[in-house]
Amino acid sequence: MAAPEIAVVIPVWDDYVDRLPAAVASLRDQGVALEVVVVDNASRVPLGDVGPARTLRLERRVSVGAARNAALDVVGTPFVCFLDADDQLLRGTLARMHARLTARPGCVASVASCVAWVDGTGETAAWPWPRPLAYRLCHHRRLFVMVTALRNAYPTTGALVRTDALRDAGGFADADHEEDWLPAVTLAARGGIDLDRRPGRRCRLSDGSLYGGGADVATMRAHRRALRKALRRDSRTRRFALAAVGPLALVHLLSAYAKATPRRKGYARLISAARATGHAAQGAHEDGHVAA
Repeated sequence: MAAPEIAVVIPVWDDYVDRLPAAVASLRDQGVALEVVVVDNASRVPLGDVGPARTLRLERRVSVGAARNAALDVVGTPFVCFLDADDQLLRGTLARMHARLTARPGCVASVASCVAWVDGTGETAAWPWPRPLAYRLCHHRRLFVMVTALRNAYPTTGALVRTDALRDAGGFADADHEEDWLPAVTLAARGGIDLDRRPGRRCRLSDGSLYGGGADVATMRAHRRALRKALRRDSRTRRFALAAVGPLALVHLLSAYAKATPRRKGYARLISAARATGHAAQGAHEDGHVAA
C-alpha cells in the first residue's frame, strides 16, 4: 500500500476536545489516503481515543499558530491540510483539492469555499471566505500578494498546501488570532493559489472559539506589526513590504478599528446572514457535499 501523500493536522486543547471526534470523522470520506496528526496543545481535558490518528503532545500550551508549526516540522507528506478541531471537511474535498494541485504544478495551495454553521442552532450561511474579489485577483500574482498583505484574502486553514512551500514560507504566525494571515501572503509570493468556488469546509461558529471571541484593537495592532516585520524579513516579500511600509501600516490600523466595532466583532454578521437565509442544517449540509 502506497504511503499517504496528505497529512491533516488538527490542534486541540480543553473545550475543543469535545469537537474533535466530528472533525476526525469528516476525514473518512475524502477519497484519498491520509495521515491524521492530532496536536495535543497541553490540553487539560484528556483527548481519549482519537481513532486512526497520530498524536503529537506538546509539553506546554502554545498559540494555535505555534501548535500547527510544531506538526509542520514533523509531517513527511508532500501535501498538508490544517483543520481546526471545531470545523469539518465536506465529503471528497481533499481528493478534489489534491487533483487540482497535481494538475497545476505552479500552484502551492488549493482552497475551497466555506459554509458557516452556527453552533447550537444549525443555522448556516455561505461564508465569503475566500473574499469574492480574490477569485479574480489570484490570476495576477504580484497584485494578489499586495492585496493579501493589505487584507487577508483567503484561508490557509482547511486548504491543501504543498508542505515544502509552507515550510519555506515560514509556517503560521505565533498567535491565536489572524495567525493564518502571514502564510496567506508568503505562500502567494511563492506560487499560484488555486481558489475553488465549491464549498469544501463547514466552519462552526461558537462563542467559545478563538474566532468567535475575536480580539481587541491592541491585540490586532500588535499582530499586524508582527506581520509587517515578518514580510520585511521574507526574501519573497521584502521589496514590496519595505516600499509600502506607510500604506500597509495605515490600512492595517484602519481595518483593526473597523473589525473591532460591535457590528463587525466576532461573527455577528455571519449569524445574521444565517438567520436571514433560513436554511435548515441538513439542507445546507447536503448542498455543500461534493463528489470526489
